[in-house]
Amino acid sequence: MKVVSVVSRKGGSGKSTVATALAGTFATGGVPSAIVDLDPQGSASAWGSSRPADRASVEVVVAKPANLGEVLGGLRARGVAMTIVDTPPHNDAAVAGALAFADVVLMPALPSAFDLHALASQLEGVVQSRKPALAILNSVTPNTVGLREAQAAVAAMGLQLLAVCRRMAWQYAAARGLSPTELEPRGEAANETRAICEAVIKMLDGEGR
Repeated sequence: MKVVSVVSRKGGSGKSTVATALAGTFATGGVPSAIVDLDPQGSASAWGSSRPADRASVEVVVAKPANLGEVLGGLRARGVAMTIVDTPPHNDAAVAGALAFADVVLMPALPSAFDLHALASQLEGVVQSRKPALAILNSVTPNTVGLREAQAAVAAMGLQLLAVCRRMAWQYAAARGLSPTELEPRGEAANETRAICEAVIKMLDGEGR
């Protein structure tokens, strides 16, 4: 089983949106998938409760940092092949546990000074974990000075980067227990989701470290 941990010290960066989108997309592609929800806010759990019964199953397990290893072991024993760990903000213990078990780390951030500062402050822990990592700039407006400055800031951190534009399909999909690839398979949000999944697969295969 592979583990993808989605981490950010800042709330509102889009962690749960990314986590649920990836889980739904992998599951729809035939990969037995699950989400471990470490965030007391429970956004990923709400997504799982809203997921239509006729869609590919995604098991969502609520856990605490102290029993993350046990929960992951149980998922592995049940035949899950891909688990996405959704972490809370402002919780170093949860992030440390998620990094320890991760095969790949995703770091969502908005293209704002505060989010980029939070991203930079978390970089040391990710580097020390020696896990391949990808930064995801969320809700960007294309072809703007702000986006170019944010991209340059992330590049200076030495992180790989993908940008996700501000699209209502991301919110509509999350509210319905779906991924953008299920809501609008030919839409731009679906293409962005698939790009993240492809980047994750490449990192799992040892490419792009």
